[in-house]
Amino acid sequence: GPDSVHLWTKFDVIKNIYLIEQKIIGDIEVKITAENFSSADCERWVEIPHDHSGKMTLEHIMRWRSNQGFVIAVEKRCNNGTWPRRHRMSFDPKWRSHLQIGDIVDASDQEHKWYQSFIRYVYPGESHMAGKCLVHFMGWASKWNEVLQLEDESVIAPRYSHTAAPFRPQKQRIFWATHAKEEL
Repeated sequence: GPDSVHLWTKFDVIKNIYLIEQKIIGDIEVKITAENFSSADCERWVEIPHDHSGKMTLEHIMRWRSNQGFVIAVEKRCNNGTWPRRHRMSFDPKWRSHLQIGDIVDASDQEHKWYQSFIRYVYPGESHMAGKCLVHFMGWASKWNEVLQLEDESVIAPRYSHTAAPFRPQKQRIFWATHAKEEL
């Protein structure tokens, strides 16, 4: 199925997907610019979110990278259904304090439905928004992004604790069903 592999690359390769033009999310004004990434570890490996892995072409990446090289790693699910690169969330009781831009978690929306989501931004400790993060629910338009409390167990959980795979809109489910034979 569509969740049989995860694609990974360096944060610097895909950091542009986390940018947000100024908009209102809930009652909070949000704008994420390249300046917000100034302290990010650009050499850190991040998983390419599923809603971007199908849309990102090599042309997009090359345009972002300005003729620099890049590496993509492929992680395949083990025969027992687990992932070789289990995330620290599964083992570290303080995992929430280590969340970074690009981490993938399970997050609950305002209707208390759980979706795989990626962290678009973690507000720094000196910010009036400290202790909060901006999440994008994979498979949904960015207008549904939400600002959530990092320490709230009822809205953020380790990936796969409430979900089995990323949400796929009906159109994507039909695509994957008809193209499943073409998978590697």
